[in-house]
Amino acid sequence: MSDDRNAGSAPEPTVPSSRTVAQLEALCRKYPVPPKTVFVPYQQLGRALETALARRAGLWGSVECVAPAVYARRLADEHGELETEPIRAPGHQLLTRTVVEDLVDTGEIDEIGPPARVAPQFAAAISTLREAGVGPDETKGHVREGLSAFLPVVYQQYVDTLREENLTDQADVYREATAAVKQGLEANRVYAVCSETDLPELALHLVGAAR
Repeated sequence: MSDDRNAGSAPEPTVPSSRTVAQLEALCRKYPVPPKTVFVPYQQLGRALETALARRAGLWGSVECVAPAVYARRLADEHGELETEPIRAPGHQLLTRTVVEDLVDTGEIDEIGPPARVAPQFAAAISTLREAGVGPDETKGHVREGLSAFLPVVYQQYVDTLREENLTDQADVYREATAAVKQGLEANRVYAVCSETDLPELALHLVGAAR
């Protein structure tokens, strides 16, 4: 019989390292006045760092620890010119699934398996490429096997659908946020990056523009 005593229990709380908290404290001491943003791998860690900093040094509200995608979305919402709400992960997968189904129906790609199964794989690849600044044309002309053989066609149709339907995704959000920073809209803010944060290319452009 399985032991389900822990079923439904809350996840273990995120505990930031004392070294990272000390580095944040030093950052706040060095820049006591300007607003500060530190990019972290995920939001839960950001909240834990802010709480630990407040408890350790009493520095409530002195620094914002935020995932790059979340910060970019906020900047784009406040200062960008996106006409539509960017699609999020579920919508991104649903759009990719629709693209795959349409391409199969029109005979542009072969039957490659149930769309519900293959769409998440295509969606993940497209997100990675989009946020790395790699366009559909750059994926063409390479010898591939399996699902990757159809990626250039699916990717191109995904981008075409975004434009035709006036939709935006996270890559567009990064670009809008970077443009806002380049206009000086966050000129007085101090930025730092937590060492564990993995930044896609477009997020690096945002950080580079901010510094």
